[in-house]
Amino acid sequence: MLDIFINLLCKTLLPSDISYLCSEIIFYVVKNHKKGDAMTNKLELYKCNVCNNLVEVLNDGFGELVCCNKPMELIECNTSEIEELNEKHIPVIEKEIDHMRIRVGAVMHPMTMEHHISFIQAISNDKKYVKTKFLDINETPELNVKTSSKTLWSRALCNIHGLFRGEI
Repeated sequence: MLDIFINLLCKTLLPSDISYLCSEIIFYVVKNHKKGDAMTNKLELYKCNVCNNLVEVLNDGFGELVCCNKPMELIECNTSEIEELNEKHIPVIEKEIDHMRIRVGAVMHPMTMEHHISFIQAISNDKKYVKTKFLDINETPELNVKTSSKTLWSRALCNIHGLFRGEI
């Protein structure tokens, strides 16, 4: 419905009017934005439950992420109490001499077509450093990171059990 309204406006207004109207709308939205309103935050992950698209937010913003005409679902880190699930999914960060090694799970995670880790990320606490490794089937779910950041955390996405977070 909104797109029909916008198309109608665009056909009836002059370009200078459209520019002015857009700037007024943006000013109104920013001025009236309140803490707690729907907002996306840097590095959040969202999934489309229709087509399985996965989106990582690069900048804080507000509004709703939509795919296939449906709101996308925020993927939260799994906080399971099940030990067996955690020991195969929570990223383990080990400091080596000249780098950090991140492996998924204290016990090796399966890497089959049916059950696998899609990616591993290393992220500095200030969110200025991000390294992502996308994994293939049968590949060891491991990431080596050379960074000067002393504060690092990691996350990994399992195609069945979801997102897991590990910290130093």
